[in-house]
Amino acid sequence: MQLLSPLFLLGLLLLAIPFWLHKLKTETPERKTFASSMFLKASDDPVHVRSKLRYLFLMAMRLLFLLLLALVFTQPFWPRESAPLSADVSNFHLILVDSSASMGATGKTDKARDMVEDILSEVAADEAAQLFSIDQSLHQLSEMQTNLTPAGFDDLTVSSLPLNYDAVARAVESLMSIEEEANHHYQIHVVSDFQQTSMPSRFADLVPEPTSAVSYELSTYSVASINSNNINLAIDQVTVLGQEVRISVRSHVEGNPNNTGDPIEFGVRAKVGQSEWLTGEGLIEPSGRTTVVIDGLVLEPIQNQLQVELLVEDQLAIDNQFYHIEDRATPEPLLLLTDNPVGSSALYISALFAEQVSESTGRNYVAKPEIIAEFDARTLDRYSWVLIDDIGSVGPALSEDLVDYITDGGAVFAASGNNVGLVETLAIADLPIASQETETVLGEQSLNANRFKAIASVDQGHAVLNELTGWGDLRFEKWLSITDTADADVLIELEGSTPLFIEKVIGRGKLMLLTSSLDNQWNNLPVKPLFVAMMRNVAQYLSGAELIEPQALAGDTLNFQGNSAGAGQLINPDGDAVLALGDSLQSGRLRMNETGFYQAYTASGEYWIGVNVHPNESELLAVTNDSLAEWEQLATRAAGAQTAISTNVRSTQNDDNYYTKLWFWLLLIAAAALLIETLLANRYLSSNVRVIQSGPVR
Repeated sequence: MQLLSPLFLLGLLLLAIPFWLHKLKTETPERKTFASSMFLKASDDPVHVRSKLRYLFLMAMRLLFLLLLALVFTQPFWPRESAPLSADVSNFHLILVDSSASMGATGKTDKARDMVEDILSEVAADEAAQLFSIDQSLHQLSEMQTNLTPAGFDDLTVSSLPLNYDAVARAVESLMSIEEEANHHYQIHVVSDFQQTSMPSRFADLVPEPTSAVSYELSTYSVASINSNNINLAIDQVTVLGQEVRISVRSHVEGNPNNTGDPIEFGVRAKVGQSEWLTGEGLIEPSGRTTVVIDGLVLEPIQNQLQVELLVEDQLAIDNQFYHIEDRATPEPLLLLTDNPVGSSALYISALFAEQVSESTGRNYVAKPEIIAEFDARTLDRYSWVLIDDIGSVGPALSEDLVDYITDGGAVFAASGNNVGLVETLAIADLPIASQETETVLGEQSLNANRFKAIASVDQGHAVLNELTGWGDLRFEKWLSITDTADADVLIELEGSTPLFIEKVIGRGKLMLLTSSLDNQWNNLPVKPLFVAMMRNVAQYLSGAELIEPQALAGDTLNFQGNSAGAGQLINPDGDAVLALGDSLQSGRLRMNETGFYQAYTASGEYWIGVNVHPNESELLAVTNDSLAEWEQLATRAAGAQTAISTNVRSTQNDDNYYTKLWFWLLLIAAAALLIETLLANRYLSSNVRVIQSGPVR
């Protein structure tokens, strides 16, 4: 018997658990009668450690189940006889050349070309070969043909993308699975620098597993300089404070990460937009880190494009450039309607939507408190959405104006407050209410009796509530009782099916209602981190603004949402529109494959994005030759097992001369052992249940 994934044998360590459990004593060794136990409080029986094993057959079933479960995951198979390949075996060579950003290092592409020429020189005249480049996916450089020349290598272009070995393995699987004949054999040649940072956590993810019955071998060719002391500097991070930019620079040694050579001098420069370059200098240790500060930036009240560049000759040039977006755009005013601008709820909202908070809400907003009694409703059209801290303060006239505003496409977020107890029908929403409600103790209302309701359900599929956590920490002592929500969607409920967060569509707009308050008198929501994230989502959802992050890495996907899903557009650093295959523009997904400044047009406005190379590409340290050899051996073992198993399945003859899969039968036996274990455990458990009866009264 052979194992496809022998590392899962570590699961055999779980066999110690049943043995330990069966050493425990779960009952009191001595019991005494008592006159009457009916008025005594029940207590748990103490647990004592038993020195002698009991229920040996039950323990055996548990051990058997865990043993078989571990073996199932190792995917065992039994080789009977090797499945002979026919005489007309077709040999194909797949040559995969790394074209990720790190291959732009000095001399690597020249080494790769020499290796491709050597590989092709070994291909027999009756064998076919095909050339591909690989980064995040597979790119064809030539057709599958005999007598292939290295000419296709001239079309290889080093990209800005990182290398995704897992995706490449899956693509190779697809290529080999096209062939349905069992006598096809593939020679896979991988030419790469094999960076440690690009490798997955386990080699099993690198092994192709074709569905068709083909055989293959894997060979690796490294272009890395394992024993060199080549230095590569990279810009790690850029931070802007006031008019100065702080540039974090990191040094990497290609072959010796513990290099202790002389410090390296380098220059650095920065500019905003089309302005003049500002320069600085730095000194860094090999395998070290340093920060250079350049002062004197002139930033406009817009999204500023800040370009930073290292002035040094090192191994990799692409990571010497950094593109940063510094958003100094004037925040959009957010109308906050309140009857008390210095009240707790107004202060919480003003602190959340403040001018200095630029990224907490996706799009910049600054709260502008307006007293409800003095507000001119004719200015409503100036705002993309409105926030009301106490919907009970809204009078009939303003309620009609707000309904018209929402009907025409506006949006309102409203919370409850002390004034809602003065009305019978809720303004704007036209929802019937019963009263303010609090938890009661013995029929008396009390807000300070440590009685509360917790969150019972959350519609986490909603855009405002998606991926938010921390609901279990919230406590609500007071809320507004809504008696009929048939015309609205209840997004959050308190215990007892009490609506807490409601959304109602009115015309072309939306109203979102929180039946509790925005201060910390009725609940603890405003003092929890969840509140900040929730209000950020509310701002994005009600305004229709896209949450466009100003920084990204090459290969990231820009996901247009909402109104921009079909109308959004992305312009690359060269000024060309980014198009996607399969009409993916309609799904709002566009990939940013180059470094530089991208421009995104959405239904809510225009955004700039600074795209930089992935930091993993700057670390040129390669895996060892021993690790590459281990990868080749694992692939060979997996390929042999997959080929034999697939051939056995595809065979129309009823013989057992090939490999036999054992994991399925082991799984059936494990299920039977689990069933027996359950029956035995129930039997022993029921026999150990004791009823304490009171003795006769004397």
